[in-house]
Amino acid sequence: DRFGFTVAATSWAMALRPLTFSVTAPVSGYLAARIGERRAGVIGMTLLVGSMAMFVVATTADTVGLVFAGLALSGLAMGSSMPSLVTVVANTVEAGDLGVANAAQQMVGQIGTVAGIQLLSTIQGGSSAAGPFAAAYVAGAVVALGGVVATTFIRSSDMPTSSAVTYLPPSDSTARPNAWSCSVVTVAPGWLAKITPLPPPSGRLAIAFL
Repeated sequence: DRFGFTVAATSWAMALRPLTFSVTAPVSGYLAARIGERRAGVIGMTLLVGSMAMFVVATTADTVGLVFAGLALSGLAMGSSMPSLVTVVANTVEAGDLGVANAAQQMVGQIGTVAGIQLLSTIQGGSSAAGPFAAAYVAGAVVALGGVVATTFIRSSDMPTSSAVTYLPPSDSTARPNAWSCSVVTVAPGWLAKITPLPPPSGRLAIAFL
């Protein structure tokens, strides 16, 4: 209503956020393994604060372009932080409890989404004036700042170093001499390892974490 958008136009504009999220999340998962979950989470939450600031400026200055930029930045923020948060939860529970932990995390996320919508809608109060809109996004920025503080307490996972391990050759290794050919495997969420057999008769594999 603030910028005179139709429902259809608003829907297309809102698609920027999930689109940016879906494109960013896979790359962010890889970067989180490189820079650590805590740093990735802090970066994501900081970007979310920036998106709220863009909405405030867009509302007060009547600049619709900043609305689109804020939506894209919001998707980038969530795409940057969510893989790290999921990894942190997964690394704190036993393998048998992963399903329960993931479900609990999803539930809390959905509760936060609904609560955030209700909070901002209540502050905005159905008005089309700039003031209530700006106040709502300022409140969102304050909540996002709390997320920045919270993510600073995340403990990043320890990245394993390259090493060599002893292995037992497969029973048909004589029939298939290339049974232990070089391959890349996933050893943990976000971690890839390149496995290369060392020359005989060492009977060892060189594992280089990528």
